Amino acid sequence: FPAYIMGVITIGFSIYLLSFIFDKTRFSVRDMIEIAMLIGLAIVLDLSFLKFKIVPNGGSVSFVMVPLIIIALRHGFVKGFISTGIIFGLTTCLLDGYGFFTFPFDYLLGFGSMAFAGLFKKYILQKDNSKFTFIGILTLLLSFVVALVGRTLSSTISGMLFYGLGFVDSLIYQLTYLGPSALICLVALALLYKPLLIINRLYPAK
Repeated sequence: FPAYIMGVITIGFSIYLLSFIFDKTRFSVRDMIEIAMLIGLAIVLDLSFLKFKIVPNGGSVSFVMVPLIIIALRHGFVKGFISTGIIFGLTTCLLDGYGFFTFPFDYLLGFGSMAFAGLFKKYILQKDNSKFTFIGILTLLLSFVVALVGRTLSSTISGMLFYGLGFVDSLIYQLTYLGPSALICLVALALLYKPLLIINRLYPAK
């Protein structure tokens, strides 16, 4: 019961934080449409027939992180966290049905960690350059690893707090599905890097 209360409080705080950040951070109409399309794509990729469930209590192999990383790369850390952690995280938490107590770490911080990729934005997507470079692809992969570490740690803490697992056991549990997901998402991002460069040059995000 206390876990559910904490989840509800976190959701309420997230909505308040969302309204506060929206007041300080401006989203253009194009930003909102693009982000909505990418979040919609992530939700579709998270549907049961498009992911492979390999652990019993949540956690599947899927491409869901790809559109979330693209949001962060296109729009930076702040807009990325609003989109991936608060909006996508809350929507997915409600759809998954595991309970509000899972929201703070598995969803808000777990998927919100994808926003860390936005910290590398200027090194990966340069609006005046659409050429594929080794440094660019290396930085793209590094940004994904940083985001993945954040998501793994968040989910590991959730396993420790709410499922009574030790740190090592919880970490191993998360890696059983996040490891394979990371590999297929890395391949997808590498293949999408050139198209992303072109899109960013033609339609740069502020």
